[in-house]
Amino acid sequence: MSPTSNMLTPEGAAERISRAIEGIRRQPLPLENILKPFEEIFIARARLRAELHSDMDLPVKAPDPARFESGAPLTSEEALAISSEADWAIASDRILSALERGFPKISDEIRVIREALSDGTVEPRRCQTALAGGRDDDLAHIASTIGVGTETLRFALGQVMKPIIERKAEGLAPLIAGLRWHRGYCPLCGSMPELSFLKGDEGQRWLRCSLCGHSWRFVRLACPFCEMEKHESLQVYYIAGREQERVEVCNECGRYVPCLDLRGRFDGAVLEVAALGLVHLDLLAQEKGHLPAALCSWNIVRGQDITSWPAGLGTSGEKGHQTC
Repeated sequence: MSPTSNMLTPEGAAERISRAIEGIRRQPLPLENILKPFEEIFIARARLRAELHSDMDLPVKAPDPARFESGAPLTSEEALAISSEADWAIASDRILSALERGFPKISDEIRVIREALSDGTVEPRRCQTALAGGRDDDLAHIASTIGVGTETLRFALGQVMKPIIERKAEGLAPLIAGLRWHRGYCPLCGSMPELSFLKGDEGQRWLRCSLCGHSWRFVRLACPFCEMEKHESLQVYYIAGREQERVEVCNECGRYVPCLDLRGRFDGAVLEVAALGLVHLDLLAQEKGHLPAALCSWNIVRGQDITSWPAGLGTSGEKGHQTC
């Protein structure tokens, strides 16, 4: 593995994440209990992603424009999750080691998972297809076989897969450049967004995929989850004095997406960790009874099951604003 010419070095990628998290840490919000366990994981993922080749033998061709623009993503979560044994071995060793250090309460289970993957007790391809393909029964069986909790296994495998998936997505993005996409789910893999952000003089709205990290432009006044554009159903919550950080809520489907307004910012937001720095807005939205459009490892949802696929498709209005 070696970095491509247009990427940061592994050390540069790790330093970029470290600086971004330190910037979040300086904010006057009690986020240390979230930042501390995830910091090492994000750094390990960034370092590994910078080492991987972008053309990781994914047999994907440029899409048929008509089919793509009608809403068919370029590929799927499962296709992106499949990796070579060499890449998987390195990813599982590094990321799971970081998880052991960052999450001491589940470190024993993480160690069991790492050893099972290392000694061949569990086949990597089976783990990849079980998690990305939504085969919950198979995932539960794997967890039971090695003696760990299913949710711990789901969390661990997701972290291992993420840098591989994101690197593949970077290599595939040129295949859809110039094509139109008007959906709230990712044009590369079909997953829902973890973050909405505004940029440019006109405040163009962009979404960032929770799985592969790809960003795409989306309608300013619409819900990504149900794609509803009924202005009376759309609200924005924010904390007074921090209006650049908000959470966009749809009262039609009950989902929300954290949003970062980057207009006028010259420090260059690091999108890989931006959503992590908005977790206080996740809590705010969930206290009001809303659910995230995408379930991430830090936006804890109580007693609810989140699907990564849109609940439905809809058809423009303004968002109501509410200060909290």
